[in-house]
Amino acid sequence: MASSLPEVALGGPQSNCTFHFLSRLDRYKTEKPYFFSGVLDKNQEARRSNLEYEIHNDITVVDLRGQEKLLSLGGHGFELLQHKPVVDLSAPSEEEMNKYLEDLAATVKDHLKVEAVLAYSFRFRREQSSRDNRDTESPIGTYSNQDTPILVPHTDQTREGGLRRARRHMNEQEIEKYLDGNWRIRIVNCWRPICGTADERPLAMCDFYSIDENDLQPADRASREYVGEIYYAHYNPMQKWYWISDQSPEEVLLFKNFDSKPRGEVPFMLHSAFVNSANLNQVQRRESLEAALIVISKD
Repeated sequence: MASSLPEVALGGPQSNCTFHFLSRLDRYKTEKPYFFSGVLDKNQEARRSNLEYEIHNDITVVDLRGQEKLLSLGGHGFELLQHKPVVDLSAPSEEEMNKYLEDLAATVKDHLKVEAVLAYSFRFRREQSSRDNRDTESPIGTYSNQDTPILVPHTDQTREGGLRRARRHMNEQEIEKYLDGNWRIRIVNCWRPICGTADERPLAMCDFYSIDENDLQPADRASREYVGEIYYAHYNPMQKWYWISDQSPEEVLLFKNFDSKPRGEVPFMLHSAFVNSANLNQVQRRESLEAALIVISKD
């Protein structure tokens, strides 16, 4: 059952932080927000996106370090899991990444005591520098062409889009078995730093019960192969934000992006990287790895 994050966070240290929220534009009443991630001709580049953001500074983010054992995926929408990578995540090969994902899925399956866990994607992120050598021929989000931290509060799925996403990454046998309405399907992300602690551009979670439904704006994330749907967040001063400081490479932040049958549990989490005013002079830039998992359990 759901429980109160403010009670968990009572007395926790606070930081004043910066987020980029989706603007509340009249055009979004008639034109759905979207972003296209594929290759476009130069004369089409202006049509890549209609997203517009507004920057909000001095947002309070409460540190839950010391209270992390009180968190649960169901009650709060996120929790911290101890997990030592089975491979070296500095410049891993494709084979090593497959091994990492298999082990991570098995660990989460055992931890949550579920029927099956399917790992379907991963993304490396790094705070970029002009001196970085990036292999732009490699897919974005791979180790050789890392993506950047996203300062925009969002979810990776909507209530309507989650099952479509799960179907896209299942084989025919899995679709026939697990998408017949008798199973609970969750999409859970597993986020970790891979080089030192994650105090520069760390990840924050928004208390689900502090979100007004009008704060959520469905938006299309499109490519030539697939159109996914996510929520972007509009700013609301009632939103309550939390993070866990000093997260190590052997700690994985599990957080929910979709739940087909939440039944009183938190169904998804708004999340975002943020600029932490307490760490503006941090020397080591953030490097992180995030994996997306389909978690399947009996209804």
